[in-house]
Amino acid sequence: MTSVVFTPIGQRNPGKFQVLHSYPGKQSPQFNQRNLFHELKDNAVLTNDSTFDDTEDITQEMQEMHKQKQQQQKKKKTMTEERTRNNPRLQSNFENTGLGVKESESIIRSLRAENLNLRFKFKELLQSIQVEDRDCYAENSELKHRLVKMEEALADKGDDSELIQQLNAKIKHLEEDLADKGDDSKLIQQLNAKIKHLEEDLRHTNQNNSHHHLHNNNIIQDLKNRCSSLQEKIANLESENHHQRLRIEDILYKAAEDNRMVEDLGDQIKSNTSKHEKEVEQLKLWLNTAESKLSSAQEEIKNLQVSATQSNNFERESSELLTKLHNTEMENQMLSKKLREKSNELDSEKSKQRSLTLEIEHLNARLNRQGSSHNSLKELEHEKRELIKQNNSLNSKLNDISRENETLKKKLKMTTNELSLQSSHQKVLEEKIQKLETDAIRPPDNREKVHSNELDRLRQSLRKQETLVDDLQFKLASKENQIEQQSGDLEQVQFAKSKLEDVNNELRDEIHALTVEVSHLEKLNSLYCDKVDERSVETELRNKVRVLQDMIEDLEEEKQELVKDDKQLYNDNVQLVKRIEELQKIIEELGISTPEELTEFEIDLKKDIFDLNSRIKAREAAVRTLETKLQKAQNDRHVIERETEEELRELYEKLTLSQDEIKILQRDLRDSEMDLKQAQEDLVKVSNELKVSQEELKTSQEELKTSQQKLKTSQEESRVSQEELKFLQNKMENKPESPPAILDYVEFQLKTTRQDLDRAKDEMNVIKEKHVMEVQSIKQEHELRENELNSRIKKLNEKIQSKQLEVESAVKDCRKFANQIVTYRSNLKIATDIEFAEFLKNESTYFKQRYKDTHYKADDFKFLYNFAIDSIKKSQLNENESSKLAKIGVYPGYILGTEKRPKLTFKALAQFVLAAVRIEKRWQYQSQRFHKLWKMKRELDIARVKYK
Repeated sequence: MTSVVFTPIGQRNPGKFQVLHSYPGKQSPQFNQRNLFHELKDNAVLTNDSTFDDTEDITQEMQEMHKQKQQQQKKKKTMTEERTRNNPRLQSNFENTGLGVKESESIIRSLRAENLNLRFKFKELLQSIQVEDRDCYAENSELKHRLVKMEEALADKGDDSELIQQLNAKIKHLEEDLADKGDDSKLIQQLNAKIKHLEEDLRHTNQNNSHHHLHNNNIIQDLKNRCSSLQEKIANLESENHHQRLRIEDILYKAAEDNRMVEDLGDQIKSNTSKHEKEVEQLKLWLNTAESKLSSAQEEIKNLQVSATQSNNFERESSELLTKLHNTEMENQMLSKKLREKSNELDSEKSKQRSLTLEIEHLNARLNRQGSSHNSLKELEHEKRELIKQNNSLNSKLNDISRENETLKKKLKMTTNELSLQSSHQKVLEEKIQKLETDAIRPPDNREKVHSNELDRLRQSLRKQETLVDDLQFKLASKENQIEQQSGDLEQVQFAKSKLEDVNNELRDEIHALTVEVSHLEKLNSLYCDKVDERSVETELRNKVRVLQDMIEDLEEEKQELVKDDKQLYNDNVQLVKRIEELQKIIEELGISTPEELTEFEIDLKKDIFDLNSRIKAREAAVRTLETKLQKAQNDRHVIERETEEELRELYEKLTLSQDEIKILQRDLRDSEMDLKQAQEDLVKVSNELKVSQEELKTSQEELKTSQQKLKTSQEESRVSQEELKFLQNKMENKPESPPAILDYVEFQLKTTRQDLDRAKDEMNVIKEKHVMEVQSIKQEHELRENELNSRIKKLNEKIQSKQLEVESAVKDCRKFANQIVTYRSNLKIATDIEFAEFLKNESTYFKQRYKDTHYKADDFKFLYNFAIDSIKKSQLNENESSKLAKIGVYPGYILGTEKRPKLTFKALAQFVLAAVRIEKRWQYQSQRFHKLWKMKRELDIARVKYK
């Protein structure tokens, strides 16, 4: 409330007051200096009882409106005079009693006129603001359109799942091709055909020999059959080992893919850390199942080592060559994936550089438009420094990517060197085959045809391997071309970078001559958001670099293992050649035995072999069913993961929209940083657990290697037994006179073989029981896993619903803040003209203060007016007597008498002092306020002239 100081309005002592009965000669009632509610004032003196000086000059518009109101008031007066003639009560004359009431009425009318003028002004301002709101809506629509485009671009770039599916399809296709090329059954059939041809030759050559030779021949055939059966068993075991290796490689590849998925979903871990923990648990379950399978395979290998006496090294060599080719292809695919990822990173960094250039051009355009001031130059220089820092960081990233490309090139060279080693190894094999041909040409027998056929087949197999090597070399050449193309792209990027540096230097020179930008808050906020995004990108790149370093170390270890395998292959090939020569000598030196015993033994062996084959087929069928179930479970897992990833991407897009709007308003930045730290810690934990799992897999692989070494030892023992058999056969040939001893020895061997068969049958039964138990355990594991997946899906759905509610609340908050921003911008007109916005702001504050003061004055005057009229109506005296009205207190009676006043008391004096202190404080406040408003009015008058 404004301060109002009332003057004394007469005294109630009877007969001691003075009354004016008429107006002075020169003054009119409209501009009477005697005011009922104010003291006699000087225009130069600042009063302490009003917020505005009544003597100050108002604007031209207010004066015109005041004149119009005066004309209207004159018309109304004529109408009221005509009415008062007919009404006797209203004909009472108050002119001789004082002018306070009429003067108060005139003041109230003028204040009402000012109030109306102020309302008109407010309406005009509101209309201007509503017109400017349309521009703000257009800007909002453009910004939303840009956001939609950015989201589409991100969706196009972020489809990693489709790339992964394509790569998986390619891998499966290559595996099928390798399986078609590496059928071990064909090689076994070829060897059986060779043995049949050799037997026919022996029959033709040895028909005239004695029964002793026939008996020896039966023994030899028995041994051959045993060898063939054992070779088949060993081939089956090796094929199973090969399949298990492929499964382990698939599991490792899946684990690597899971690691990549975990790294790519680093941003999502901010809100869904529990999801990653569950995924790690699933990986552990997969690893446990893999370890159980490996342990079961090792047990089978150990059980079957007793029966494995001879092995087909040629088949093992071909299978190992195929696995090596497969591994090289996998390495090439991994390298191509890395190159693609680096190319995508280059594209993203190119887009970032383009956005930076666009921002720089936008800043230049904005700076050319603005006026002159020094404060914003510092801000623009600060922003320019930040842009330069961003450009430097991008340069460092480009250098890192170029270094990684060089390392990848080195890896490709290493793979080419390994392929060259394999080709040299093949040349050595060809030379050995040529030596065998020369050795075969010397003896002029019918066996030359057989050997020539064998050599042709070996050549065909080598040609196939050469075609595979050529294909790999072609693929390597294509990948080298891709690397060269990417190096060209890097050079283009560096050239664009140099251009950007030139542009930046030019902008540095131009900044000294440029002027201000008033909307620095929004730009600083956007720059801060960009910094946060860059920090997140840098952390992701560092994590990727760490993963690539780990992959490089793994590849080097695999390379060392491949070199060791190549050496082993070379040694095995040398042993193969020696063994072939020894077999040829044995076949030439052996004789022939009786055919009846041979047929019986063959029948028994065939039955046993048939039983074993049937059991093996049943086991293979059971294994296939389990594999199909596992594939179904894996497919279900992939489907669930894709659905969850899609849902999480949708949620992530919604969250990014809400976060971007919230970042504009600078809310909850500290909480987000804490979440980021927690997510990074969780990532470190997950990476450590995955490393532990990889180490466990490495230990399992080492155990497989030990089992293979044990197989080799068993093979060596079988060789020793063969040499002993040769020694005994030589003795038998030297002693032809003792056929019964030979028969006893043969019967002893038959008994031992039958005992071995019984043992093998018992072992097969044990293996069957173990297999049934394993199947049941696997079924239980699958059921538990299905239940876990269902519970996980439910939890994820609940989380998604909660996140949707959170997103909806965040969107509502963002809309509220957006509306507030729109109103703020529309009121201040920041988007169009800053000076005009300041003018409107000052004018609105001026009118608000003026309106408040007039409102308070109007309330005071209404109270006084109503009090005076009520006191007149309630009086019991005649209205014509001015002295009686003065007694009531309607008119001041300044008494000139010399009446003694009462003495002052301490209470009255204290009240006077307090009143004086309060009046001084109020006067100081009102004087300062008056000076401020006076300056504001002067500035507004100048601005009105300018804008009109």
